[in-house]
Formats: sequence, structure tokens, C-alpha cells
Amino acid sequence: MVLPLSLESLIPEDDSVRLHSHVMEGLDYTKLYQAYASTGRKPAVEPQIMCKVVTYAYSKNIYSSRKIEKA
Repeated sequence: MVLPLSLESLIPEDDSVRLHSHVMEGLDYTKLYQAYASTGRKPAVEPQIMCKVVTYAYSKNIYSSRKIEKA
């Protein structure tokens, strides 16, 4: 079994997730990061990535965290 070198190759170039990611990269996340405490454990997922995942799921009418995980 041969795995692709990059997961990028699994997503078509014209997929809506690529446009969403590109738009979300241009946002300012300073207020989002200010909401996280500087002490204690680090979040399991980077807040910027989690924001991308949640907003993309919402755009696809997926609101349940369990359904987002499954998708």
C-alpha cells in the first residue's frame, strides 16, 4: 500500500474547502487567541484550525460536534 506524500493531493483543486481555507487565512485571529489562557495546557488543536473546521461545517449545515467529527 502506498500512501500519498501529501494529504493535499486527496482534495481536488476546485473543492470549496480550498476556497474556504484561503479566505480564512486572510482573517485576523488576535482576539480569538486572546480568549485562550496563556497558562495551563495547550489546546489539542490550534484555535485557528478549529475555527476553520467549525465555520466550514456550519457552511455545510452541520452543527453537531459529533456530526462534524464524523464528516
